[in-house]
Amino acid sequence: MTDPNALNTVKTKRPTLSDCQCDAVILSGLLDAIDLLDNEGSRNAMTSVVSAATRLANKLADDLDGVKEAKA
Repeated sequence: MTDPNALNTVKTKRPTLSDCQCDAVILSGLLDAIDLLDNEGSRNAMTSVVSAATRLANKLADDLDGVKEAKA
């Protein structure tokens, strides 16, 4: 996936599994918020959270592509 923000494409280190786990926890919370906002009918707020969740999901997918492999 391509990151449209050129500043985010310059990485000083490869992501670790811990980095990806942290992003996954945040993404899970965003999805819970989307569900809650949908049940309350807050469409404007839900749109903002969906946008943030989409960006984080794309980042997580990219990071998992480059995560350091554990040496056995």
